[in-house]
Amino acid sequence: MRRGLVASVVGVVACAGVAGLVVWSPWSQTADGHLKDTIDVYQGATYVPPPQPQSGLHVVEVPIPTAGSGPTQETIAQAWAGMESAASEGKWKAWAYVADGDTGEVIFEADSGTPHTPASIAKILTADFALSALDGKNTLATGVSYADNSLYLWGEGDLLLSAGVGNSTAIAGRAGLADLAAKTAKELSERKVSEVSLIYQDSLFQGDKRLPAWAAQEVTDFAGDTTSFAIETGRIAPGEWAFVDDSAAVVAAEFASRLQEAGITVTSTQPGSSIAGATQIAEVHSAPITEQIMYMLHDSDNTMAEQLCKLAAQAQGAETTFAGATSAVIDHVASLGIDTAGLYLDDCSGLSENDKIAPRQLGEVLKQSRSLLQMLPRAGIDGTLIDRLDQAQTFGNLQAKTGSLGSVSSLAGLVTSADGKTLIFAVGADGVPDEGAYWVKPYIDQFVSALAG
Repeated sequence: MRRGLVASVVGVVACAGVAGLVVWSPWSQTADGHLKDTIDVYQGATYVPPPQPQSGLHVVEVPIPTAGSGPTQETIAQAWAGMESAASEGKWKAWAYVADGDTGEVIFEADSGTPHTPASIAKILTADFALSALDGKNTLATGVSYADNSLYLWGEGDLLLSAGVGNSTAIAGRAGLADLAAKTAKELSERKVSEVSLIYQDSLFQGDKRLPAWAAQEVTDFAGDTTSFAIETGRIAPGEWAFVDDSAAVVAAEFASRLQEAGITVTSTQPGSSIAGATQIAEVHSAPITEQIMYMLHDSDNTMAEQLCKLAAQAQGAETTFAGATSAVIDHVASLGIDTAGLYLDDCSGLSENDKIAPRQLGEVLKQSRSLLQMLPRAGIDGTLIDRLDQAQTFGNLQAKTGSLGSVSSLAGLVTSADGKTLIFAVGADGVPDEGAYWVKPYIDQFVSALAG
């Protein structure tokens, strides 16, 4: 895994007579594509740049508008100047798009019409597509059918199954395999059946379960299978950034074990097709689709992004290969009246470095989707922004999707300025040398803080 630069610095600063502590933590593996920095900024602190990782990367302090004044063309330009200067000296690309969310007026642009590698902010397009193509109130069932001493374990695509008992208030783990096994065992007992063979559905879509390009890009540790079902998206253990080789097989094995515990002997377990004449005897249900989309955005879960994208393509009758699903996303963007010239998607999560999206395209999608905007993580409060942008002007006031790859850092969402304007933005950097995109995040944070005013 190419991890880029790592550093840890603790600094004490003073701002307006108030001392504050700023802690820069090393890279930590998260659901946001590759790696994410953890920044804990305490009340009263001001921004302190990290140490220089390499020549050409430095931080230029820029003014933040005073509270209540709102951003002006001058302060936005000043905020951008620092990032633009660093990009020129460090030989990376900086880009931005800012628009008034109420009027649609474009306030600021910098290379916004050029396609760039987006990282996980590509999930914005995926989420909007899924919201349009799927019924948000629907759930995904995982069930069991029975015929002639054989069980068929089938699924509609719930990748957030719990191995144990389901949790009716959770998104991840709403449906539990222990519950499904208990229901199945009860039905079998009523039929006086104590021994069965188990056949399970091992695929749901066409083509590859994981994008082949991920292996060449060394990012296979950051996404699991798109398939009929999985326990916790196929992770080898809760919170781990590694995935089992075959998510469906793991579900089947766990279900068989739970049946054994319930007194039902399972003589064999193998993948296969549904059993002719079988009767459904048990099922459990996931959290609603809308909640799963929010989960995907907050955790920046790559596997969930790919799964929801393929489910949406399936609902529209499109091919459910990676190419088919990504084409369906682009068609959706075009249906909104947005110019898709240069828009290319290798996947639906932004995990592939081959993905290309123009900042203007992202901004135009956000301007048309209020429901999506409301789902984005809130600065300093939750999701991948829980430890970021928690200064007074942005804390809880900014909602955005983060993006992180070794050479890419990006942020897209909305913020309310001090004068009450809702500003839509997409800002980022790609092509950062030596996979040093971690060090670019402060420029992005300063820029969006200037928008908050």
